[in-house]
Amino acid sequence: MLPDARPRLKHRRFTSPLIEKHLADAALRMRDPELRTLFRNCWPNTLDTTIFDYDLDLKITDHKLCRPRTWVITGDIPACWLRDSSNQVIPYLSALSTPKDRSSPHWFALYRLILGTLYAQAKCILHHPYSNAFIPPSSTVIPGNTDKVHPSPPSNRLGELRVWESKYELDSLISFLDLSVKLAESSGRTDFLHCREWRDAVDLVVNVCRLQQRGTSEESAHLPTPWWGSEKNSHKTEGDPKAGKEQEEKCTPSGQHRRYTKPSSIYRYQRDTNTASETRSLGGLGEPARRCGLIKSAFRPSDDATVFQFSIPSNAFASVSFLRLSDILASHTSTTTTSKEEESLALTSTSLRKLGDEVQEAVWQHGVVEVPSAAGPSKERVFAYEVDGFGSFAIADDANLPSLLSLPWLGFVEYTDPVYSATRKLVLSHRNKWFFTGKIGNGVGGMHIGSGFVWPMSIIVRALTSDDDEEILDCIEQLKRTTAGTGFMHESFHVDDSNNFTRSHFSWVNGLFGELCHHLLNTRPYLL
Repeated sequence: MLPDARPRLKHRRFTSPLIEKHLADAALRMRDPELRTLFRNCWPNTLDTTIFDYDLDLKITDHKLCRPRTWVITGDIPACWLRDSSNQVIPYLSALSTPKDRSSPHWFALYRLILGTLYAQAKCILHHPYSNAFIPPSSTVIPGNTDKVHPSPPSNRLGELRVWESKYELDSLISFLDLSVKLAESSGRTDFLHCREWRDAVDLVVNVCRLQQRGTSEESAHLPTPWWGSEKNSHKTEGDPKAGKEQEEKCTPSGQHRRYTKPSSIYRYQRDTNTASETRSLGGLGEPARRCGLIKSAFRPSDDATVFQFSIPSNAFASVSFLRLSDILASHTSTTTTSKEEESLALTSTSLRKLGDEVQEAVWQHGVVEVPSAAGPSKERVFAYEVDGFGSFAIADDANLPSLLSLPWLGFVEYTDPVYSATRKLVLSHRNKWFFTGKIGNGVGGMHIGSGFVWPMSIIVRALTSDDDEEILDCIEQLKRTTAGTGFMHESFHVDDSNNFTRSHFSWVNGLFGELCHHLLNTRPYLL
């Protein structure tokens, strides 16, 4: 039997009576005792263990005026990833969706905690939109890398927000928009529209994405040589008061958009490493790309460098989030208003709509390719994992979200879409180089850990995107038997030995497992 492994009450980082009630109610509906134990351990794991620091700004009762801050670390890595922190709190949004609870102090506290996560992310993006992970201001952790990055982040100083690493990932920026959308939809509130910092961060995301639509040839006219000689990374200038002051002056609020989105703001990244996927080729630029309407991403959701710079799952995720957030902003503006705030929101809504439509069209135009079918010499149309705009593409899928497997879950396509159906069959077969089978289980892994290791995240997403009861039950059984007796999900496990796993504390996947349980309770309760 799996152990009850939650920390004792006094050791939990944040306790929500509202979540505890939902946890107990959901567990009562589960007939499988092991599944029930696993759900009790996993779903509250982020609240129990990874809320590093928070301020709910309780002195201000008006949600529109409050400015809470919540810093969510990943688990056994003491930093806040934009992508992870969004996905770590999203599983709790269902607890905010019941209107009768919205007047309770427990709803108030949980809402403020998640709103604080969103505002912390906005602060991170304004600090450096090309970074994927940050160190909370109250942390004493010192980052150990010496990466060369352009545009460089501000100097790292204890007591202030700092950068953990600066791997530009499109999905990290989009995760901020996705959390905004889902918070509004679940809570029925859009208080973040009244936060200047949030609005500035959204505008910066749009501007960065527009810049990242450029092809390599367009960027070449702005490239200094050598590029790291004129503006060094913060790790190189840390402790140099003059360099820090120069960087601070470049990062004043009025200059942030200009510094990060001017024509010469060409993202480049190099790291001294023996692992090819941890750095970028061609002086940090990566493989050449041609403008095609898609948005470049230097790194994948797994934090590994892209081979071809246009990630199709990330662009699909972006198009969905742009369009959904555009609708929310449009619903809060009026054609007759004279409010500068509403005029600004209307302009942002239009920008999001235009970009979302453009990227969606480009995904279908450039991200769908023909490959030999599994049955023989005939061709079939599938989604590529990455493309370069020149006609080159990668056929594969990675376990990390967003993935090709997750496209219906992201809202980009219907489960029954023929291109997705063909892609799904390819991804869940040995035609995908990162699909592994063994004595213990089968599923998708990726470059980040390597051959033979399956990520439970991929098994969860397989269940979330299936309409086959037998397939879902098989996924559940795999998840139950691959915890190595710990009662928690892990980053990955070896297909022949579940005791050979990576990351004992990976909060995101624990929450995602909780989401799967809630999804099945709402759609197929007889399976649990």
